[in-house]
Formats: sequence, structure tokens, C-alpha cells
Amino acid sequence: MLTDIVKAIFASEKDFELVGEVGEHDALLQAAIDAQADVIVVGPLVAAESRDFRDFLHARPRMKIVAIGVDGRQAVLHELQYQLIPIGDVSPASLLAAIRVAARSDERDTAS
Repeated sequence: MLTDIVKAIFASEKDFELVGEVGEHDALLQAAIDAQADVIVVGPLVAAESRDFRDFLHARPRMKIVAIGVDGRQAVLHELQYQLIPIGDVSPASLLAAIRVAARSDERDTAS
């Protein structure tokens, strides 16, 4: 039923194009890549609260994912974001500290 509602919403909009529908999570990434989707909408079966979409976003960094919650009334947007973090004084110590912080955040990203 939720799928039908989402499809009806898109059908009435001229600036949207529904380019595909996937029933299985495993096929989702490949379908999004094949369709060159800018945004994908995932329903409750795929969008579990703990679902991590980093693999999708790293494969298509400009893609956004709208995940509809189990109740069908809430949704969250997943996206990669560019960050610019000032380091300040570029002394040897601050440069080394910034690199260590960046390396630790990369380790956290790959560990999860």
C-alpha cells in the first residue's frame, strides 16, 4: 500500500520520473546505479532504523536516500556531505594532530 501511495505522489509531478521499482534490498544498489538515480526512496522493509546506507552513498556520492519509517509517517534523508574544518595555526604539532584525528575518523568509518 505504501508503494502505491509513493508511486501516486510521483505520478502527479511533472519534474519527477519514477525510473524503477525494486522489491529486494540486495538489488537496490545495482538498480539505482543502472537507473542513474538522483534520489531513491526506500520503504520500511529496507529502511530499518539501524540500516546503514554508506555503501550506497559511496558508490554514488551525489545520490540521496529517503528512508520511510515503519509507521509510514516519518522519514529520514541519508546523504554524504562535504565538510570544511579549519585547522587554525599550521604548526607541526597542529598539523600532526589534525592528521591523527582524520585518520581515526577513517578507521571508525571502515570498522562499521
